[in-house]
Amino acid sequence: MSHPRQGFNTALNGYRGLCAALVFVYHLGSAGVMPLPRGDAFSDGLTFLWSSLAYGVEMFFMISGFVILGSLLRHASVAEFLKDRFIRIFSAWVPALVAVTLVCSALNMKMLADLSFLERLGIFTANLLLLPPLVPLPLIHFGSWSLTYEWVFYFTAATGALKLDTTYRLDGLTDQDGKRLAKIGLTAKATPGAGAKINIKSQDHSGTIVFSADEGRVVEISQTQKLVTERPYRETTILVTLNSTQKTTVKPMSAGERSGR
Repeated sequence: MSHPRQGFNTALNGYRGLCAALVFVYHLGSAGVMPLPRGDAFSDGLTFLWSSLAYGVEMFFMISGFVILGSLLRHASVAEFLKDRFIRIFSAWVPALVAVTLVCSALNMKMLADLSFLERLGIFTANLLLLPPLVPLPLIHFGSWSLTYEWVFYFTAATGALKLDTTYRLDGLTDQDGKRLAKIGLTAKATPGAGAKINIKSQDHSGTIVFSADEGRVVEISQTQKLVTERPYRETTILVTLNSTQKTTVKPMSAGERSGR
């Protein structure tokens, strides 16, 4: 199976990776892993520049907010979008939280010090659901606040952004490599969700699904999309134009690949 990502913005996602790296380097100094230089004007200047790397968090979230619309539209439904976000976050968060909790409990660290088992279990459950700092409970992992706000943002985007209605139609039959295949056309229309402060100026979303009835599977999916939206922000209007092309080719595994699984 191949997934050409023709709509993937390499520069934008590369900048997100750079912002994440800046935050990581900043925490090396703030956590004391690498001592920050002090004592003279040059050293203090280096420390000041080092501390500015913390703003990588704001830049990372800003870019993530920009690309989230494209991610919403690439999913078949809001439920699929939230499912994908849930797997991405919690597949890493659950083992990390368990490991940190065990270490903090064994060392009787501040956030869990002198608490009963049930109290520790309650704090662990709240952290597992990413409730702190939305509720007044201690953070077991001090960096998890960003995951909390990220999850809140995903819910906000899913419930207040766009609703996508997709229509499918049979465009006819075609022959490919001696096989009879069905061509299914699709068109999609986006409408603002309830309470969304966004206006769709123009949209064109269409595609084709090639389906093999003999094999009972999808052979190829291609989609193109252009979406122009605007939304008010203070005294200005933000205009966003999104262009994307997506093509997915599905190939059956060979006998050797199946036997090797």
